[in-house]
Amino acid sequence: MTPSRLTDHAAFVFERCNYDYFVNLLKAIETSARDLGLEVGPAMCSAYDEADFLTMAAAVNQARRAYLSPTLDPEIAARSLKNDMEDGYAQMWLTSILSALQDRGIYLHRPMRHTDADFGLAIDPAVIATSPPSP
Repeated sequence: MTPSRLTDHAAFVFERCNYDYFVNLLKAIETSARDLGLEVGPAMCSAYDEADFLTMAAAVNQARRAYLSPTLDPEIAARSLKNDMEDGYAQMWLTSILSALQDRGIYLHRPMRHTDADFGLAIDPAVIATSPPSP
């Protein structure tokens, strides 16, 4: 085996380290999304409100910070999260990740809830209350 320089392995190290890092971030987004009642998967578009978005932004930011600074004092981490939410850094990260997922056809969305009206079965309750029973 011929000796090699460490820099010869830069592409492998980059891929491996970034893979582990983004698995961590994606797990945080998925957990947060599911806790908010969102589904993850193919859909026509993303559907969530601003509060959901901010909650997920905070979750991905906390996961990023914990991964990169595992021994950071909790008080400093909380202050960093507050700053990152105020200056838009956390939202930028979430937006970038969600955009990449959307390029793959994966969206965060509310589950479809069908009602009778979705199937043309809308019934006026007032009609039911005044209709005589069928023989």
